[in-house]
Amino acid sequence: MRKKLSSASPSRRGRRVAALAVAPVAIAALTSVILGLTSAPAHSDGTAPKHLKPKPDAEPQALKAARSSAIRRPARYTVVEGDTLRDVASRYGVSTAELLAANGLSWRTMIAIGQELRLPRESAGSANLEVPTSIRSHRVAAGDTLEAIAREYRVQPRAIISANGLHQTSRLVIGQRLVIPNADVMEALPALGAPGVSPA
Repeated sequence: MRKKLSSASPSRRGRRVAALAVAPVAIAALTSVILGLTSAPAHSDGTAPKHLKPKPDAEPQALKAARSSAIRRPARYTVVEGDTLRDVASRYGVSTAELLAANGLSWRTMIAIGQELRLPRESAGSANLEVPTSIRSHRVAAGDTLEAIAREYRVQPRAIISANGLHQTSRLVIGQRLVIPNADVMEALPALGAPGVSPA
């Protein structure tokens, strides 16, 4: 009985030693798979694999934005209550000057509710109209009429009415100071309800 036990023990020890020798290799392989430490194949030119290369940006972001806004821009816009030239131009990514030019208007022209405006197909991104931006005013003298003042400054009577918060039936008072609309004032005036306003 003693001989049998002693003869069996060396083979068991051998199996244990073999198992212990294989265990570190198995653990190392398992760890590398879990942690993703397997080495990627090297590329001769030193560049990343084709599927990992970012696609080159064909055009700048600003150009993409301009192109997409141009695509979404309708051909025409109908003026609604509260609209100003500045609002309409800004909404569709054009300058006030470009909006006026597309419609054959000048900065002295007012827009009216229901008026249809053509929108430029392309925008050069130009600034506002290059006209003096200083506020002009007129002191009403004896005999002045709204029509005569408008004619003197080459603006529409209704533009003076709107810029000064007047009404069609408002009367001018001697010594009253009126704001004479320029480009800055005109582009910020809301659209009127009717295209024609008779002078006060």
